[in-house]
Amino acid sequence: MTAYGDEKYGKEWRSRFDDNAVKGMTLLCLWRPVHMKHPVVHQPLSVCDPRTISMDDLVPTSVLGFTVTGQGTSQLCLRYNSGHKWFYFPEMTVDETLVMKQFEYFKDDASD
Repeated sequence: MTAYGDEKYGKEWRSRFDDNAVKGMTLLCLWRPVHMKHPVVHQPLSVCDPRTISMDDLVPTSVLGFTVTGQGTSQLCLRYNSGHKWFYFPEMTVDETLVMKQFEYFKDDASD
């Protein structure tokens, strides 16, 4: 196994992904408070229901000076819309984790 970010890692990952036994992939994001003695009460985590976001709500942006190469990152910001539906997770503790599916792809998905 090679180091993450190494060109060899990408080729190794692609080789494993191309195996016929692999049906697809899912990218998960895990979030939880850390190093907290008490539940989160100030600025709790919130997530917007993606079904309430329209293309007009998305604002392409870039963060400069963040990457090793200095190249800007590709980001999307969300423009305010009163139709957005938000979910809040107040008073989360270090024993709780929120799992979010960020991306899913199946090789046999005909919608490509």
